[in-house]
Amino acid sequence: MKYAELVEALDVAKKQKKLIESKIKKLSSQVLECQEAQDSVLPLSNQGGERTVKGVTFEVKRTYEWNQSQIDAALSLLKVEGFPFLSQLFKVDMKQYKDWALLNPKSAQVFSSALATKLGDPTVKKIDLDKFNLKEE
Repeated sequence: MKYAELVEALDVAKKQKKLIESKIKKLSSQVLECQEAQDSVLPLSNQGGERTVKGVTFEVKRTYEWNQSQIDAALSLLKVEGFPFLSQLFKVDMKQYKDWALLNPKSAQVFSSALATKLGDPTVKKIDLDKFNLKEE
């Protein structure tokens, strides 16, 4: 193919991609509005995570936000330095924090007010049509 043909083919492909992404978004929204999907997502509404029901995997993502001033206050309360889960500007490594919190539950309570867990909107993560179409006996 020549340059002009490649450019035109790329433009067509990008337009098709936009149409497909738009259709996927619309269909995902319609699936999530169905009662069966809402019943499947309900157990995730307080904790996040993922759940598969009859071949359809639903997901609610979790994000963690730390209040910087509350971390600073917690550090001054403990009067200790050198926590392995903190870096400059209080960037928290959640894995190391959880490990440390299990070993130091009383000290970890001081940090609990600084942590907020935010849950995202439910999504359809994956579909296994073989399991979905399988008849229950």
